[in-house]
Amino acid sequence: ITPQMALQYKEEHYAIINMQKHYKTYFKDIDHFKEYRIKLMTASHLDEIYHLFDEIEEKFCTTKTEKDAN
Repeated sequence: ITPQMALQYKEEHYAIINMQKHYKTYFKDIDHFKEYRIKLMTASHLDEIYHLFDEIEEKFCTTKTEKDAN
């Protein structure tokens, strides 16, 4: 492992920890979100978190047009 790799990992690790502090507030009003909150809290890489954000957006976010169609 190179010093650059170690620094990159350390920065990523701290970014993840800082993000985790806010998940409860960000997602508190979403029903049936527990599974995703657990996945977000246990994710150890930013790529994994970004993938989960995409899944969350696809599952829980609807546009006004989509709501009107139902």
